[in-house]
Amino acid sequence: MIIVKLRGGLGNQMFQYAAGRSLALRHQTKLKLDRSTYSQKLLRWIKSNTLRHYSLNVFNLQAEFAARHEIPRRLKEIPFNHSKNLENLVRAPDDVCLNGYWQSEDYFKEIEEIIRRDFAFKSILEGVNQELAAEIVQTESVSIHIRRADYVTNRRTNRFHGTCSPDYYHNCIRIIENEISHPHFFIFGDDLKWARGSLEINHPTTFVEHNYRTETYFEDMRLMSLCQHNIIANSSFSWWGAWLNENPQKIVLAPQPWFKAQVSDEGIVPQSWARIPCQLL
Repeated sequence: MIIVKLRGGLGNQMFQYAAGRSLALRHQTKLKLDRSTYSQKLLRWIKSNTLRHYSLNVFNLQAEFAARHEIPRRLKEIPFNHSKNLENLVRAPDDVCLNGYWQSEDYFKEIEEIIRRDFAFKSILEGVNQELAAEIVQTESVSIHIRRADYVTNRRTNRFHGTCSPDYYHNCIRIIENEISHPHFFIFGDDLKWARGSLEINHPTTFVEHNYRTETYFEDMRLMSLCQHNIIANSSFSWWGAWLNENPQKIVLAPQPWFKAQVSDEGIVPQSWARIPCQLL
């Protein structure tokens, strides 16, 4: 049995699930999810980090949950050592608990179509989201994702992650302008007030803010995935919005580096995506 210890928000949980699903299929064994990180008792003393909860229930995947006594020996991810982690996963036994973030498609690329089916959204599009989806598929749509929030307000988080500068977004927009005849930009994220004051866009632009901090927050990921092209932040949430985009001619622009801290980001960004120099503030 393969068990995955979940942590973080939706995007992080998706990486962890995908790595575990791939390993379980390789060994033809069962996959279970460890949700203990999200227990109320544990969350009460976590004050320095953004509170998260189990979020994979927005997808059509059939998840089984692990009891504490079931958790076998752990395979801990080696921080920022992609090649070694890939090697360790290949050699992993069929009775292990994956403990880490596993942020790379290399850990599940061989079962890409299965992961795409697992990450099919359970609910149907309704209301404003349905109307936006119709507009997105009828235009030369380009998503832009803004990730700030605790990347700005939490000093420790900011030192590690940093936030993408306005220049990064301006450079990405210029690249899109040179490639796309009539782009329509759809802006998503956690600080659209900042986006309105910082981004200069001379094309049709729609700010999508009705899902933020609501039960339909995941719809932003779905709507980003429906766009023809994606400009992403150093965010697992927008990473998945771009990865789930099934346009074979998609342009995905991602920041280089991914982290403000001086650590390796090898393997995080797929090779088919373009890395754009970015000052992380």
